[in-house]
Amino acid sequence: MANIFSYDEIDDSIIISSKQDNEKVRDNFVFDNIVLSLTNSGKIVGLEIREISSYLKEMGFDPELLNNIKNAVL
Repeated sequence: MANIFSYDEIDDSIIISSKQDNEKVRDNFVFDNIVLSLTNSGKIVGLEIREISSYLKEMGFDPELLNNIKNAVL
């Protein structure tokens, strides 16, 4: 699997994943609106930012830019 970046407008979250097909997620750690997914070896293979529109507004960005992003492969 390639690195994936996607925006889910229903949940208002972005997800960045670098998980390979042979890797298993062992734990998810939640810090406020940020979720980190780790493998057994401690490798971070996923990052989710929930309520991303609010975060972007706080940072001075127009959250409408998210409407142009659906899925991307890095």
